[in-house]
Amino acid sequence: GTLATVFYRGSGDDPKAQTTVVESTTAKTETSAAKTSTPSDPPTSTSTTSTSAPPAGPSVSLLSALPADQREVVNAAAVQILAVADKLPLMVHDEFANNDYAWPQSSQTFDGGIQCSWTVGQGAYDMAVHSVNGPAYCQSGLSKVASGFVLTVEQHLRDERNSDIGILFRYTDDQNHYAVVYNQQTQLMSLTFVGPDGESPILAPTFVAELNRSGSNQITLLATGPLIFVYVNETLVVGISNETRITSAGRILIREWLNEPNADEVLSLTRYELRGS
Repeated sequence: GTLATVFYRGSGDDPKAQTTVVESTTAKTETSAAKTSTPSDPPTSTSTTSTSAPPAGPSVSLLSALPADQREVVNAAAVQILAVADKLPLMVHDEFANNDYAWPQSSQTFDGGIQCSWTVGQGAYDMAVHSVNGPAYCQSGLSKVASGFVLTVEQHLRDERNSDIGILFRYTDDQNHYAVVYNQQTQLMSLTFVGPDGESPILAPTFVAELNRSGSNQITLLATGPLIFVYVNETLVVGISNETRITSAGRILIREWLNEPNADEVLSLTRYELRGS
């Protein structure tokens, strides 16, 4: 099906630019006829230099930056988008009453004594991290891959220690993926492209009032083609357009990064729903 998308365009004082736009994500194909020479055309030795502009980078639209009346319009459209996305084919719906989807379960000790463990039980998928002399992280995910999808996860930290929680998507390896990362204590959220040349920020760490500092947070991530939308506790926070570096299918991983040394923390994933393909 076709997903409608919504984002805000604004630049300076141009009233025509300050509009909310609802578009279709159905690809528009442009064709152009190549200009060819006839046999009678004389050869030319004139050299030409291309003046085409480099591809534009991603466009970031923060809902919190909009006036209240425009936020209301965008949020209404964002709700409609999710209603359409809920009709996408269901890939996973897991509330962890058992391990029907075969989430990895194991424990592992790494160099220096860092420990990770992953277990399913009591309505949650628990990822435990033990740090030693500095920060430490663990990550896990299903083997399923998706390109265009909507993902909703609910998760909380057992002890609410200073931790960064990440959702990695379109993941093929550690040098090819995107990462949405948030911290409950600071209520900061970021979105980064990770490529062979390192990390490239798309959304710098930004304060998100919708993040709960304690208890559970629900994160919904919608990615379709070059468009990425992030919702926090059912409110649209940011829309990204023209992000074309990875549009192919990849895995989705959950990462817990414990920022405190010599500490323990458990991230409990209590809902995981994935729709798309």
